Amino acid sequence: LCNTGAQVDCISRRKLRALGLKEDQLLAPAVAIGCTNETPAGVLGVFFGVVTAMEKMVTVKVQVLFYVLRDGGNILSATRSFDSH
Repeated sequence: LCNTGAQVDCISRRKLRALGLKEDQLLAPAVAIGCTNETPAGVLGVFFGVVTAMEKMVTVKVQVLFYVLRDGGNILSATRSFDSH
């Protein structure tokens, strides 16, 4: 195996309710993911969402495939940094 540097966006199942989602609305993931320590990630399912980042007058919207984890926290990967000029 090799490290591709891929990142995924994950949320815990506890956040589903706050987003207005239920477990039975999740899609089955087509790709299995794991953790860097070689333990399973415990994915319940996936859903598509939009992440909006704002800094001053700059707004960036990114469509994201979120993996919902049985246990654990929330991880959002950085896909673009803001230009400070």
